[in-house]
Amino acid sequence: MNKFKGIYRQTWYKNQMIFHNATPILKQFHEAEIDCLLLKGVALTILYYKDMGIRHMSDLDILVSPNNVRRAIQILQDLGYQPKKEFIFPFKESYLYLQHSIDFVHKDNKQEVDLHWHIFFKNCGLHDDDSLWQNKQPVQLNGFPLYTLDATDHLMHVCIHGLRFNELFPIRWIVDAKIIIDQNEIAWERLIEEIKKRKVVLLFSYAMQYLSSEFNVNIPKNVLERSIPLVQNQLYPLFSGKSNKSLFLFTSFFLF
Repeated sequence: MNKFKGIYRQTWYKNQMIFHNATPILKQFHEAEIDCLLLKGVALTILYYKDMGIRHMSDLDILVSPNNVRRAIQILQDLGYQPKKEFIFPFKESYLYLQHSIDFVHKDNKQEVDLHWHIFFKNCGLHDDDSLWQNKQPVQLNGFPLYTLDATDHLMHVCIHGLRFNELFPIRWIVDAKIIIDQNEIAWERLIEEIKKRKVVLLFSYAMQYLSSEFNVNIPKNVLERSIPLVQNQLYPLFSGKSNKSLFLFTSFFLF
């Protein structure tokens, strides 16, 4: 038990530092009239966990519109943040359509900031994220009035981001998804149309079936019934048999 208490205190401290270091950034964005949406850990902690010591996070994730990327980058650099990958600078207009974010780290306190202009790597069209802004919900961080994704878009984001290929496969998406579903009314019809539009049907459908079967998460029956044929009709027939299930999932990470 003492070990868990220590982990809790360490998580609480690190999260407090992330929230503290976010203040100058948000202040500068507000003064420059740059609208932003909080993503991932910070937003989830404020809205759903409501406890700074429970949900681990390593950086501050912010989404801005493609039109504001250059100004947001300049503000971060003026505040002492440097891009982790130097090859993307000087920033070119074409990058808006070739990648979805840039990772920054502060030169002194080592705080990391992930600046997004799209939420997914494969959806980098100029208007691909318009619906996120249309359905945004208000949230406050350190007294600043901000916005974040609504519950439906949060669910899509944590599932697809959590299931993407990663050397250290994250499992916190499972808890994130369950707490979002348990605490909110999800617009399932809109969500299904959104995953089709973004071409992430396979990953999301697998996530819903996994949450339902392994953790008894309350996924509407009609959603599960509709997701099964969506998966089967796209790629699963190519990898029939239990022995090929892992190959099916591995391939889906890259294709869908």
